[in-house]
Amino acid sequence: MSSFDSYLASVGLREATMARANGVIDFYSTTLGEDVDDIFVSETAGADGSRIYQSLWLASKDSVMEAKEFITKDMFDKTIWGNAILYWEITKQNYDFKQATDASRLVIHFRSTTDITGTLMASGANCDHLRGWFEKYIKASVVAR
Repeated sequence: MSSFDSYLASVGLREATMARANGVIDFYSTTLGEDVDDIFVSETAGADGSRIYQSLWLASKDSVMEAKEFITKDMFDKTIWGNAILYWEITKQNYDFKQATDASRLVIHFRSTTDITGTLMASGANCDHLRGWFEKYIKASVVAR
């Protein structure tokens, strides 16, 4: 059980997939010594309304980490965050960037000054969580010109 379980449950993770996500968080915390401050589950809505989970993103004071295909694979990466975002792009559907509905969709692409790229996706209420990530980690890290 972690401090992130409420959020994980809100995006539909059940006991087994929540345990898998907590295992990823534990890997970064214990093995790599990262103090994980925040997480984001990148997901899309399937045609039947179910969620299709892509990646688990984690943030610490100085780093951003991604566990790609975290439900079935162990693929971990990490980069230093800080003022390093060179480019971002937002694609939204049925979302006013204030309050998500079940029909809301949000995709954010970014590229850093070191050519690190990322894509974060959200559906429904998770769009509000992604908006928070955008404001706190991406928008706040844009390179000053």
